[in-house]
Amino acid sequence: MAVINRVREFVNSRNMTVYQFWKAAEAAGGLTEPTAYRLYKDPFTVPSGKVMDSICKAFPGVSPNDLLAFVSDEEAEKLKSQLKVSQSNKRSSDRSLVSGVTYDH
Repeated sequence: MAVINRVREFVNSRNMTVYQFWKAAEAAGGLTEPTAYRLYKDPFTVPSGKVMDSICKAFPGVSPNDLLAFVSDEEAEKLKSQLKVSQSNKRSSDRSLVSGVTYDH
């Protein structure tokens, strides 16, 4: 079994941006910007107790049960594979953007 965070699902279900999520949790207890974005991008990042407290204070009615889930090892491996493909596609896209740039001297 693996523990994953469901921050992306939480943020998306509330039709908010990661920035809005971060600012709300920052005001409630000190969630840092890098942590907010890392939680959103990487479901295998498990938030600390302090971070969970900040999120739960920022969003009344939300508990750690809403933000964390247990998944089977098979589901975890599948998710890791999907993340690797997604990151690989992003890097490839970034390289193609850079390679298409011309510079005038």
